Amino acid sequence: MTHSDLGGGFVSEPRESGDTVILAGALAGAGALGLASPVSIDARLDADARAWLDEVGFRSKRLCSLSQQHGAEIVSASLLERKRSPDADGIWTDSSSDLLAIRTADCAAMWIVDPRNHRLCMLHAGWRGAAAGIVPAGVRELAGAGGDPREFIAAVGPHLRPCCFEVGPEVAISFQQIEGAILPAKELLAPRMRSDSVALDFSAVLNDAFGRCGVPAESVHIATACTRCHPDLFHSYRRNGAGGPLMISVGVLTS
Repeated sequence: MTHSDLGGGFVSEPRESGDTVILAGALAGAGALGLASPVSIDARLDADARAWLDEVGFRSKRLCSLSQQHGAEIVSASLLERKRSPDADGIWTDSSSDLLAIRTADCAAMWIVDPRNHRLCMLHAGWRGAAAGIVPAGVRELAGAGGDPREFIAAVGPHLRPCCFEVGPEVAISFQQIEGAILPAKELLAPRMRSDSVALDFSAVLNDAFGRCGVPAESVHIATACTRCHPDLFHSYRRNGAGGPLMISVGVLTS
């Protein structure tokens, strides 16, 4: 098994067990570690995800997961001391004991690090979350704790790319003002499900959101691999259907 470059500093790296792990290389030096599970793992349930995370070396960390809603609610990991899985799509911490977790299957998992103040925020975003403002909500959370967005490092994991991200006009209207976000239907490689659809470049949407929040373009690292196009690497809702397996992406502060 060989190392695979997934773009944006993300790599799929083989392990001695014969499995792989997806690493967010852009976080190296930022004081945080980010990784995601391989297709051999269905991380839909906490117990299954916990077993894999223990095996890869996170047994001592507190798993902080959410009941994701496709919205823009952000919570502190400290809330999980009172409520196990709050309804939210973002979570932040300043403790290296917390293992923040986001589950995806075509949506994007995102890591935002404030290196100066030793804080980490993780976000879950599909088009609904992006339209609701999940990125500015996450950046505001860290900035409100004393951080400067100009110093933040952001990494966006593999997600559905425009070759497979078919949307109708009712979705496209939310992003039509973003340069490069809406592409003609001829860009779609996956079979079209409707005649009035276009392609959505979700990376352009997220890049625009981070830029508007003051995070420098050179500090935003976005994977270029498409989740639907690579069944050997990723789970995909659009490929496997509702109720299918999920990946888990996690982040932890390291220094």
